[in-house]
Formats: sequence, structure tokens, C-alpha cells
Amino acid sequence: MAATARIEEDLSQNRFLQVLRASFEGIYRQAAKGGEKTVVLVPCADCLEVEHFAQNFAETHLLHATCVPGCYMNLLGQGVEIKDSSVSTRLGFPEQRVCEVLQSESMYDVGNTFRVLVIDKPLIGRHRPLPGAADRAKATAETSELSVDDMLLQAPMIQGDFFDEVDRFRKTFVQVAGCEGRTAERIREIVNGAVQRLGRHHKLTSSSQLRQLEFTVSRQAYTALHSFVFPHLQQILSTHEERLQKAIRSYGSVEDVVEAIPGGGQGLAFVDISEAAKELELMDGKIAPHEKVECIDKAHSSLQRCIADCLQESPIPAAPIEITGDDVLSLPFA
Repeated sequence: MAATARIEEDLSQNRFLQVLRASFEGIYRQAAKGGEKTVVLVPCADCLEVEHFAQNFAETHLLHATCVPGCYMNLLGQGVEIKDSSVSTRLGFPEQRVCEVLQSESMYDVGNTFRVLVIDKPLIGRHRPLPGAADRAKATAETSELSVDDMLLQAPMIQGDFFDEVDRFRKTFVQVAGCEGRTAERIREIVNGAVQRLGRHHKLTSSSQLRQLEFTVSRQAYTALHSFVFPHLQQILSTHEERLQKAIRSYGSVEDVVEAIPGGGQGLAFVDISEAAKELELMDGKIAPHEKVECIDKAHSSLQRCIADCLQESPIPAAPIEITGDDVLSLPFA
């Protein structure tokens, strides 16, 4: 399978992660408690030759951040460097190995949020090479010095064509209420065309780099089209906005809001949501929807941490508190 067509790993089905949680629960939980300083390296399913793993194999792939940016130490005391879309073995490893990051996820478990990186091969031991792995490694080395954010700038002809097409879209496309999906589809077509050309121009084969490039180009497209798309969305959603504001004003205080939430009286009022609310307040200053979603994602992660902190500080065991989208959306009004 080509790297560009690779399907994202289903972490719940990854054999290594399953064994790590089941057979080495103690060290997994201890690592997870490190929160944002913890990185769990998960060899992708296609590269694994076995279904059972020794403890030293598990400990090798559980990392903790050091004081040096990008440098980590695993539970065996060996050094690992994470740079851009690659993971490299360093001090203490018998073999120098460079792994490609195929996928990056944020995982919440054991009351903490930490990073999970899916890599194309394990740091130690035998493995099955992925098809095209050598080509991906070569391409990654060639483009490692070039930031994804700079790739459009480094291809002026493609950049010019891209913004010309965006401008043509702004001048000729007619937005119709109820057909916003078609608007998004057309913008996606423009973005995909530019990404494909940039991928060929920079000889990209890494799926992670292509995803980052698509995100960057899409963000630039929506930023350029903000004054065209956003007023239309404000207009068609104005009725819903008024209903929401009216519903918010119907509550006299934060306590009233908490009382209205099912199960809200079970300690939710004691959760400090100020940090999450600050993240959501930043949304007004963001232009692209990508940046607004990042604010929501950070607020959600912050809310999870606050819930966990509240439960740890509570002297009385509390019932589990569920966090839903409604909880996140209500933060700006608290």
C-alpha cells in the first residue's frame, strides 16, 4: 500500500497497545500519569511480526520528556529523539534506528492526557518493512529541512495558481442557504488540487507530511475566504444564535446552569473551568475554522485535566463525571 493511501491506524485494535494495557498495566498506568510529558510509541500493526511482547519491549516504547526539547528517555534509561515526523534512537540503544511517524494522537486515560505516536517500525527487535519504507525514509531526509508551512512559498507558480483559483471562487461562486456543503466541497477540491501538485513538486511520500500539508493549505484557503464565507454563515445562523443567547440569558447564575445539567450537582460546580474558558475566548480572534477547532480541542483537554484534578483532590470517592460537547459549548457563558 502506498504511503499516500495508508489508512489511519485503529488504536483500539493495535496488538501492541492491547498487550501494553492488559499485560503491563502497572507500567502503562505509571507512564500515563506523566500526562503531557509522556509519549507512547505504538508500532503500527502492519510492521509487527509477533503478537506477544516482553516487558523490556514495552518499556522501550514508553517515553518521558527531558529538559531538552525533542529529547526523551524511555523506562530503560535509553535516549530517544523526536523531530518533525521521525523518531530516532540515541544513547543506550545497540542499533541506530529512525522510525517514521505515521500518525499522531492525543489520548486521555488514567486521568491524564498524553501523546501517542504510531510509528512504521519498533525501536528494537525484528519487524516487517512497510511497502515503500525506503522511499519514504529518503524523501523524509530530503524534505526534513523544509517546513510544511513553507512548502507553498517555495513553489511560487503553484502558490500563484492556488490563490488565483481561490480568488476566482470568491468572485464567481454563489452561496445558497442550505447548500453550504457544496461550498465546502468546492473549497476542498481547490485545496486537494494544490496539495497534489505540491506533493509532486516536493516529492513527498510521507503520509504524515501530506496530512500536515493539506491542513496548512486548507487553513490558508479559509483564511483568504473568511470575508466571503463567514458573513454568509452568520446570516443563516442568526436565528439559532438568537435562540441560544435567549436560552443563556434565562439562567440567572452559574449555579442555575449547573443545576440544569443532569448530574451537575455531583461535584461539577467545584471544577475549575477558568483555563478552558480562556481557551474558548481566544476563538473570537481566530479566522480559519481550523484555528477555532484547535481552541475547542485545547479547551476540551483542559476540562478533562480539571475534572481529573478535582477527583484527585476530593476526599470522597465521586461518581464518574462525563464530559460531552454540551459541557464544552457552555464554558464561555460560565
